[in-house]
Amino acid sequence: MQSLPLRQTIAKWLAPSQRVEQVVPDPSPCGTLAYLGDDIGIVCAAIQPFQLGQIEFRGSWWMAACESNLLLMPKTHVRVIGFYSNTCIVEPLYPN
Repeated sequence: MQSLPLRQTIAKWLAPSQRVEQVVPDPSPCGTLAYLGDDIGIVCAAIQPFQLGQIEFRGSWWMAACESNLLLMPKTHVRVIGFYSNTCIVEPLYPN
């Protein structure tokens, strides 16, 4: 997936909500992973399309958003792919 320039991404998040392409559940058993790398977080508050949610990342809680039109449910493992100010930009660790 090619990333949009930051201004276009923010404008996309602020645009009227579109239909959700898919819900991404966490397929890992018991909701945990044996190895969590430095770029892996766990969704605490659902991340809805074009809206902010919350993740646990590196021992603290962060606001987070996803560039894809996906609904990320709590306990879903995500990869942090970047930051905008104090907001993490994430993608699902297990894309369908």
